[in-house]
Amino acid sequence: MPRSSGAHTVWRPDHWAFEGTGLRYGDALGLPDAIVGYEVDGCELAMTDGLPVPTHMDGAPDTLEVLATAPAKLWSQDEQPSRYAHEPGELEHVAMALFGDGWQHQVHRIAHNHAVVGCFGVPGGGTVFNAGCTDWTFGIEGNDPDVVRITRNVLDRLST
Repeated sequence: MPRSSGAHTVWRPDHWAFEGTGLRYGDALGLPDAIVGYEVDGCELAMTDGLPVPTHMDGAPDTLEVLATAPAKLWSQDEQPSRYAHEPGELEHVAMALFGDGWQHQVHRIAHNHAVVGCFGVPGGGTVFNAGCTDWTFGIEGNDPDVVRITRNVLDRLST
């Protein structure tokens, strides 16, 4: 997202993925290497007791736990470069795909969203960890101790 910090805000520092990092509630995860750039994963969120939780209205798994988030926004038609001004933006395209004919009345639901670092269990006992961004590797390459530790925690936990 343009003008953002490039970091996730930590919401649940006691989760096993953050073990050994020293991260606390509200800390910026991945700030030195701007790990949140473009192409992020997220879900529709609501706040409960001051913490983000999935609404599940978008198909997010029932067991999804939101660990950290960062602002994410699709470009709307009026925000994209002028050479594309005559075409729908990413926001409009996604709204059309998700909501069909009535997309204009639902586009507000996806106009302001978040990249989500999340974890959830699946039937059969599996676990899914999603870093929520394609630029997570910048934190590994930059040797960000928190990103490296979280990656190690995930690999250790999911390879046993």
